[in-house]
Amino acid sequence: MSSGRNILVLYRVSNSDSDNSTPNYNCFNMPYGSGPTLSRVKQHCGAAHALNVLGPEGYHWRVLVEDKVGEAGERSYSWWDIQDGNAKLPVKQCSQQDVRRLLHPGKSVITGTDSASKAAKGAFKMMGKMAESVVGGEVESTGPPVAVITFKLVDLVKLQDELDKRGPPPARQPRARPAPRPRATPAPKPRAQAPAAAGGRPRARPQQAAQRAPAGRRPQAQEASLLDFGATPAAPTTGNFNPKVLHHTHSAPPAPVNETRAQRLKREQEQKMKNSNRVWDDVDQRWVEAKPKTPAPGVPAAKPKAKVVGVKLDGSSAVGKSANVQAGVNKRVNEMKEAQQKALEEVREREAKKKRDEEEEDVVRKQLEPKIKAWAEEHGKKKQIRALLATLHTILWPGAKWKQVSIGDLLDDKKVKRAFHRATLVVHPDKTHDLPPDQRFLAKRIFDALSQAKTDFDNGK
Repeated sequence: MSSGRNILVLYRVSNSDSDNSTPNYNCFNMPYGSGPTLSRVKQHCGAAHALNVLGPEGYHWRVLVEDKVGEAGERSYSWWDIQDGNAKLPVKQCSQQDVRRLLHPGKSVITGTDSASKAAKGAFKMMGKMAESVVGGEVESTGPPVAVITFKLVDLVKLQDELDKRGPPPARQPRARPAPRPRATPAPKPRAQAPAAAGGRPRARPQQAAQRAPAGRRPQAQEASLLDFGATPAAPTTGNFNPKVLHHTHSAPPAPVNETRAQRLKREQEQKMKNSNRVWDDVDQRWVEAKPKTPAPGVPAAKPKAKVVGVKLDGSSAVGKSANVQAGVNKRVNEMKEAQQKALEEVREREAKKKRDEEEEDVVRKQLEPKIKAWAEEHGKKKQIRALLATLHTILWPGAKWKQVSIGDLLDDKKVKRAFHRATLVVHPDKTHDLPPDQRFLAKRIFDALSQAKTDFDNGK
């Protein structure tokens, strides 16, 4: 329960039978570090890794956030979804006595009718009052305050299984529309006959002279569907038509048939992990996705270097030249051949000398390895730099320019650094070129042991 650098994480699974049957919260401790984030909480939640096939990704996480204080001075709380896994989360400071009451509520049992969110809201409303009283100094605290953060989880795998058991919802039947009522059309009124003109013939009107179209109702315009794009045009049967051109080569593979949501999430996560470029971050101790290196905006990309072709010089270069030019070219060609042969011999000699030195070093290693190990280690653990400097005279070769020092001379850190500097002047590889192979190997191993011990000394180990 110590809150020096730790955070107490409380969580409940809202659709879990075991969590709903008790008012207690699940909890675990995690280091505070640079601040709590959802990614770090998922990393330290061991129960989520063990109980769910997808681990912490198989749950939906919500964090409890304190809202503004109301007019009556009451504090309210609400659950917030977390969009960014690297965002800092709110932490509540409570006394240890109040946290014990929250984890072991005693007789105050939450009824089964109360929801998980209502129970958590009431519990953390009590925590808010306790934290406020701690600031005012009214609560008797039995220890330092504890940093608390609360989550409400939803098991997505269990939720998907329950939906699969229920089956798909029944299809909605379309409602039958009532038939339209027939309209009564009134009979046309008889028109009065026009008076007869002189001569006994009726006078005809221009409208009656022309033939009229049969009277009828205007056809109603058909309502076009917004999603109707017309009939699909048939593929041409003639010409150079290639149906493969219409195939999309970068389309995603089809999803398996009868795949549950949990299986789909797991498959997508595996595919994402396979295609992502991840590297291990030593600072955060987690895998991070490395971004591809792209040139800065406005900076042109580096052009590939052009291949440099040298000038070829041989006897054919002097063909058709004068006798003096031919003699000079031949002399230069001979000098180049001699220089190449000499350089080749030097390379072969260096390679042979390097091989002999490696063989001699292997022989010396087998002889001096027990002696160096006894000086540099004790019971399988590396010695500190003070012990190595105080016993350096027991392993150095005769004639080495080293003055013995004692443990009492190395109690001060500044004296330790000066003694290390003097020792490196004796065993540094740049100072031992002229020594025999056994002494050169011994100096190299002593220098490596002192350098490692000096690094541990600087880091405070």
